Amino acid sequence: MLQRIQTLWMMIAALSAATFTYVVYPATSDFSVYYTNGAWLAALLIFLNIFLYKFRHVQVWVNVSVIFLLLILIGLRAYEAYASGGIPVSKKDAVWLLPALSIVFVKLANKAIWRDENLVKSADRIR
Repeated sequence: MLQRIQTLWMMIAALSAATFTYVVYPATSDFSVYYTNGAWLAALLIFLNIFLYKFRHVQVWVNVSVIFLLLILIGLRAYEAYASGGIPVSKKDAVWLLPALSIVFVKLANKAIWRDENLVKSADRIR
């Protein structure tokens, strides 16, 4: 069952989170270690979640926890920008669209997982 649409969405989200770890600028931030480790953890959880296709409720739960993890990373960046006296404008700040993009793709995967769950429930009814 790896040929489902949610597998594609989760793979794109994992690639987006993994790309974020390579693009985040190290040593310019106090929190860069947290950004890198958090993004690796999110990418790993999303990738391993692909193989839990028999347990749709667990997939949704893991996806929701990944969304919270990515929101914490974005919130940590917002706090860092606020504490430094404002949001610095540079090309490297566009990197922060990658975790947001991952959140969008994980949300799409959750929607497809629930669609599958509803399909299975409707097929399980006694006719």
